[in-house]
Amino acid sequence: GEEGVELADVSAALVQLLTEGNAKAMDLLNRMLPAPLVATLSVPWQEPSKASLKARGGAGRGEVKRSLHNWPLFLQRLRGETATAELIWNGTSRRELLSAIEEELGRLREAEHELGADRVTWNDDEFSIQYPSLVGEIKVGAYYLRLILAEDFDVNSLTGANRFIGQLYHAFLTEEDNLVKAQCLAAMSKVYRAKPAQPFDMATLASLVQALAAHAPA
Repeated sequence: GEEGVELADVSAALVQLLTEGNAKAMDLLNRMLPAPLVATLSVPWQEPSKASLKARGGAGRGEVKRSLHNWPLFLQRLRGETATAELIWNGTSRRELLSAIEEELGRLREAEHELGADRVTWNDDEFSIQYPSLVGEIKVGAYYLRLILAEDFDVNSLTGANRFIGQLYHAFLTEEDNLVKAQCLAAMSKVYRAKPAQPFDMATLASLVQALAAHAPA
């Protein structure tokens, strides 16, 4: 309802106010949310002159401080759904986020009730959130292989293709699951087909031939 939307908007404004310029708060945000989602805060935006916040303690005095981050885009992504090679975020992700925070705050309130609020301090430096829905997703470097291998994925959108190939090759060498190994090779093939000029060393070629021979029919 309208009250829920208003509450969400006020919460968003407070998150923005409390986090902007606060390194500790930003660090907590990075431990609660996927890095690519938080990275949207650094995306340049067109109208920074409109991004002003009431300074802490400045209410009623007209004091403002300029927002350095792209909060509109961040909030849009946080409330929306995204499935890219770098970021998977949807309703399930948000429910997992809410559940983890509620559980942590529940433990904190329970400790305050038992010991007294003045004797309890939240050790937020150790708090981070893992997303169960992403456990089954195979990720190499910054990218989810399932989405890299999707037919509609544009390899040209990759940042640091050569570095990613190196990460795929390392995963291929160290991974024990043959299915994952195959996906790493498929991703390497896809990148090389789109970017044939990417360099490689002869040891890479030798290892691939070794894998070919090792898994050939007897």
